Amino acid sequence: MHKDFSDKELHNLGNVRSALAETFYQLGEKDKADSLYEKWLKDEPDWGWGWIAWSDCYWLWRYIGLEQDFEKAEQILRKGLSVENVSNKEHIERRLNELLEEKKQIK
Repeated sequence: MHKDFSDKELHNLGNVRSALAETFYQLGEKDKADSLYEKWLKDEPDWGWGWIAWSDCYWLWRYIGLEQDFEKAEQILRKGLSVENVSNKEHIERRLNELLEEKKQIK
């Protein structure tokens, strides 16, 4: 999908990709959503908002019938932070802090 839209502004393409993966997640097809993000982030590991959007599926958005998975969400954000020169690092850090705060409140 990304290669088909390579002449488009990456920000907008990221929104399209995230919406596609989020739709699969909402339909209960977590494996499909995960495989999309894994492929996209393998090709573009510095896509900071990709790490955030993937993580958000697991904790920030509450979908009917789907359990939150704070551990998976945290793992995704930490992996994103480990990428050298990841874009929007401060946003990933902020999202991780929000996740950790909410996780602490639940326990």
